Amino acid sequence: LETACRAGASGFLGGRAVWEDALKISDPVDRRRWLRTVAAGRMRRLHDIAAKHGRPWWRKFGDTLETITPVGPDWYRTYDETGGLHHSELRRA
Repeated sequence: LETACRAGASGFLGGRAVWEDALKISDPVDRRRWLRTVAAGRMRRLHDIAAKHGRPWWRKFGDTLETITPVGPDWYRTYDETGGLHHSELRRA
């Protein structure tokens, strides 16, 4: 995650790497305890890495989130055929 964030990622999706080991615990009380301690610790560590090294997604469009033109109610009309927003549609306020 640190490498990805240093390369420009904004964050992460928490998935099996965080919680999959809980499936091996048959006792519900033990599983819940494991999720509250081990899995929560993994999430905390990932959060800390992303907070330290990640970049806000909007930084490529403006210096602050407030300087980006808000997306209007017809935002979907500016999407191209690949589903991506045209860069020309994102401009500074």
